[in-house]
Amino acid sequence: MQLLNKFSSTPIEESISTESRKLSSIELFARAKEDEVDGPILNKKKYKLSDKELLVLVAKSSNKTKVYLATDLPEPVILHWALSKSPGQWEAPPPSALPLGSVSLDKAAETDFSTSSSDNPTYKVQSLEIVVEDDNFVGITFVLLSGGNWVKDRGSDFYVEFGSQSKQVQKKDSGDGKGTAKALLDKIAEKESEAQKSFMHRFNIAADLMEEATKTGELGLAGILVWMRFMATRQLIWNKNYNVKPREISKAQERLTDLLQNVYRSHPQYREILRMIMSTVGRGGEGDVGQRIRDEILVIQRNNECKGGMMEEWHQKLHNNTSPDDVVICQALIDYIKNDFDVGVYWKTLKDNGITKERPS
Repeated sequence: MQLLNKFSSTPIEESISTESRKLSSIELFARAKEDEVDGPILNKKKYKLSDKELLVLVAKSSNKTKVYLATDLPEPVILHWALSKSPGQWEAPPPSALPLGSVSLDKAAETDFSTSSSDNPTYKVQSLEIVVEDDNFVGITFVLLSGGNWVKDRGSDFYVEFGSQSKQVQKKDSGDGKGTAKALLDKIAEKESEAQKSFMHRFNIAADLMEEATKTGELGLAGILVWMRFMATRQLIWNKNYNVKPREISKAQERLTDLLQNVYRSHPQYREILRMIMSTVGRGGEGDVGQRIRDEILVIQRNNECKGGMMEEWHQKLHNNTSPDDVVICQALIDYIKNDFDVGVYWKTLKDNGITKERPS
């Protein structure tokens, strides 16, 4: 597809460095562990902690689940953690899973990270290994304590699934990624499980990646466009096991659209791609912009004594994934009420406007 634009695009070859990027200490640690384990890699997550990083690598070895954590934070780090039988649940780890020196607490444990004295730069990080023998646990939930401060995942607990062999993380890349912004696409793929929690998470992650995408050029922004387009067309999960306030979603939207707007002004050669990205994201806003519609619907419900039932279910939906469909849903509910609560009328209004139970949501 050729984009029509009066501004000339920067040649793609100039946007992508042909030099091998120097691996960080965390990436070196991850590579060493991946080569070391004798079983499949079940999950791999890397989190940004300001200008530092946190790696969580989950592997299966000798019928045991091994969790490797590593960070390049300069100050001593304590892991405040629990095992989970359902996502995000806190359950005290069994004694067999506690590394040496751990302290058991109510529904949790605390374990110090250790720093290797090796001169090998691979191990110039603080790391920790946890071995879980009980297959009933599906993940690990945790926060970090470093320098007297709690370190969280965007204000929430970190949660990493143990995964299964059917969802193994491949150790080797499939293809060389030639002709794509591979480094950026790898980051998008890595962060997708986090982005699925809510629109707030997805828009904030996209905002975090905008600087790299802009530096990469046309291919980087195209990667963001495809990712956002998959979201807008419901090919990606919108909300998963996470509650968020509408104003938090609108604030994240505004953050992303402000960055897109700045790039639009400073890089006119990419304006067509940027327009298409912005078409997949609402404009967002601060204060009551994201909350106002939801609150006004609540007032209408209260004043007309129509709490509960289908109206209440729709109102709860508005908390997490408001979309253009809600205009049609609102009309369907009005028709439903006007026709003496005939649910057939409700479904007819939806169907007439292209919303069916069979359509992916």
